[in-house]
Amino acid sequence: MGIGPIGAGKASAELVPGLLPRLITGGLFCGATFLLLASSIIPLRRGLCNIRTPEGSRFFGFLTFIAAISVLAVAVAWGRAGWVPQYSMPGRYALLSVPALCAAYFAWLLYGPEGQRDRIANAFAIAALLALPFNVQEGFAFRDWYVSGMSAFEQDLSDGVSWQELGDRHQKFLMHWDHDVLIERMRLLHEAKTGPLGRATPR
Repeated sequence: MGIGPIGAGKASAELVPGLLPRLITGGLFCGATFLLLASSIIPLRRGLCNIRTPEGSRFFGFLTFIAAISVLAVAVAWGRAGWVPQYSMPGRYALLSVPALCAAYFAWLLYGPEGQRDRIANAFAIAALLALPFNVQEGFAFRDWYVSGMSAFEQDLSDGVSWQELGDRHQKFLMHWDHDVLIERMRLLHEAKTGPLGRATPR
């Protein structure tokens, strides 16, 4: 997911029609991203040789950063694992994996062999540029889905639809994992006079 929705096999049907081609495209991007991440072992091994030099403190900090983002990724994956089969992994979680790609990129810039450094940096740039149109299209699709869902909810809210009916109609959009909690929180916001829900007059 670090390279965007396309890496998770979520290419827009407009750009890549058919489920199988989308999975193949996602697999190719996923494989390329994994290879770029795995390649960072090469410069990190070279950096390890400088651990006893003044450069060693920066290298130690670099390793600490990599360990921290790895633990974060594992913790989020573990916490979301029960929901993934039912709801999949939301695209916004890509933000948590991007730092790993940044770390691999800077590992090559800092410690990569001079003859290969520029080639690998170009490979990172090419992968990101190839993924860009797929990710932009997926972003537009998400925008359309969000605007449509929110407009429908706001219309029902202004029409005075009851809390129960609002929950029934819009649970999948607002809080697909818990219908009762959605209704309870809408009521709490109404009682606290917060935002549009505070101004609503449900039946």
